[in-house]
Amino acid sequence: MDGALLCCFEKRGRSYVIRKESGANDWGDPVMVGDFRGGAAANPELCVLHDGQVFLFWNERPRQQERELRFTIRLSRSRDGGRTWQPRPEPIYIAGNTSTEGCWEPAAIQMPSGEIRLVFANEFLVTSDSPNSDIRPQEIKMMTSTDQGETWTEGRRVSFRPDHRDGMPVPVLLEGEQMVIAIEDNGVVDSLAEKHVFRPAIVDPQSSSRWEALVVDSPSACSIAAPYIVRLPSGATLLSSQSNEDDPSHTRMVVYVGDDHARDFCNRSLPFGLPPKANCKWNSLFVLNEDHVIAISNTTIDGVSGLWCVTGKVVPHP
Repeated sequence: MDGALLCCFEKRGRSYVIRKESGANDWGDPVMVGDFRGGAAANPELCVLHDGQVFLFWNERPRQQERELRFTIRLSRSRDGGRTWQPRPEPIYIAGNTSTEGCWEPAAIQMPSGEIRLVFANEFLVTSDSPNSDIRPQEIKMMTSTDQGETWTEGRRVSFRPDHRDGMPVPVLLEGEQMVIAIEDNGVVDSLAEKHVFRPAIVDPQSSSRWEALVVDSPSACSIAAPYIVRLPSGATLLSSQSNEDDPSHTRMVVYVGDDHARDFCNRSLPFGLPPKANCKWNSLFVLNEDHVIAISNTTIDGVSGLWCVTGKVVPHP
């Protein structure tokens, strides 16, 4: 990637990529990569391959009146560092035609073997164990490709809590070539409020085992959702979420530090502090180098709304 940075985002139902050259202060012009005239080309996510190709995955979400159109997972690739893009002719995955049968939130990594693993949330053909349940169950599916994204396996379930909604998966590669997935899990029972709450969880797709990510207590019944996970060169892991634990009416971006096994997340920090009457939503993290990480959020600062980023320094625990 020649030292350049890429950032993807959705704006007004289209998916874009912008590029920042190495050493530059400003970002270039946005390039539209995903467009869906029947609805939104939503939730884009980048994946850089070993050979320098860049993949952009996104989610086609049809308007509800467009019943002949389906929810899909799409892919475009760039062979010139994100300057130009070529779409894959066919969707990778096709779900139903309503928001109760959708697929959502694709994200992918490439394994050392070259295999690409794509994960996403899925409601299509997922049934409830309780006929009277009001909750639409949702699973995490994984599809793989061993030919640089040309063909893909059938999706297989890697995470599912019956009558609950596993969502917003983000994969990360740990030492020993172990892949784990951060998800939001609304099946966690708050010990004080005795009700189900959203909390980040970590899933091992090989065994479908899961564990709660956080080892710190949070205020009763608050929501800590929309996780994003990265691994530092040291092996330690970072997990971000959007949380209303400081203010029930607003969500903030919070970041926790975990161990080499994506466990025991603690030492909470707030990259953007606590701006008054502003939400920090749909956050992500990017490891810049051994000592620095970038936090990205959709928020409002000094009256300006948009994508904001801040660089943080990794400080070893004393």
